[in-house]
Amino acid sequence: MNKLNEVAKIQTVVQAPINDIFELIISALRNIVVSRYYTTERGFVGEFYTALSNELNGKQLFPTHTILESEVQKRSLDHYGVTQRPDLLIHIPIETGLTKNANENNFVNFAFKLNGNSRRVQEDYTKLDQMFQLLNYETGIFINIGAFPNIFLQTYNGNYKNRIHEFSIRLNDGTVEINHAYFIDEDLIVEKIE
Repeated sequence: MNKLNEVAKIQTVVQAPINDIFELIISALRNIVVSRYYTTERGFVGEFYTALSNELNGKQLFPTHTILESEVQKRSLDHYGVTQRPDLLIHIPIETGLTKNANENNFVNFAFKLNGNSRRVQEDYTKLDQMFQLLNYETGIFINIGAFPNIFLQTYNGNYKNRIHEFSIRLNDGTVEINHAYFIDEDLIVEKIE
């Protein structure tokens, strides 16, 4: 397939099967069983990246050329209107030449916080909102490391509440405990993952 046909194929994808990714995220989170990873955000993100990459391997949830990328380097302080450095992204980078605009083919944006409280969580919600608004990410995942059972999504006051999912997680005596929160319309749903 030549590059022009690849561009046409990618641009016809309206939305990736986002709901299918949650199962893989939960599986990846369950595989983080070393207590050391729960002591630093960077260590946890690195291990999660590896676990999620393994979960995604061989599955075709997203269009060809989609990648899982960590801490995307920005060429300047203002890269496509975004002044942050996201923790993890699932997207087709514009540098591939397969998309015309930086706000196309952006699927999942991840933000992480170690023991996030209400104030610190709001900072990450603001960052996710920026990615929704400027780069049209379909879904934002906030993972609060060590915060289980606390959920802060009920305090979210942005414009994209049906795009954000929050996971709070901790390792308790070798058992990974996870809460998953999200909105359906105006209703907050909180699930304890068994």
